[in-house]
Amino acid sequence: VDGEKSEATFTVVKDPRIPATQKDLDAQFVLRQKLRDLLDRDHRAVNRLREARTDPRISAATKRTLDAIESELMQPKAKSRQDTLNFGVRLNHRIASLIASISTADAAPTKQAGQLAAQLEAELARLEKRLAAAIGRRGRTKAA
Repeated sequence: VDGEKSEATFTVVKDPRIPATQKDLDAQFVLRQKLRDLLDRDHRAVNRLREARTDPRISAATKRTLDAIESELMQPKAKSRQDTLNFGVRLNHRIASLIASISTADAAPTKQAGQLAAQLEAELARLEKRLAAAIGRRGRTKAA
């Protein structure tokens, strides 16, 4: 304040009322980071396909493929929170919901949360592979 500098050393400690061990909280942190990275990959894939869709050389078939991939990665019809109820949730919402679920617990993630995270990662990898193939074939025409 007014050019004056203050420093203090402090230690962050766990709330003693929480029965979770540091190992439990570390496991939660690791899974949350993994899911954050998955959500980032999902968003990057959506950005890549939207950029690819602007390519004037793109075929109608490739555009349909990109639309299908986008509708699995996210809900393109959703304009408000209510729309996920109307149109259903997609991969990005499922990842974000799992992050929220894990974040609210003062415990290690459940076995099922880990299994679901692995399933979501496999689903994203499959969609990224389809996207790479679709983007790779844009501008190509079939030989007569």
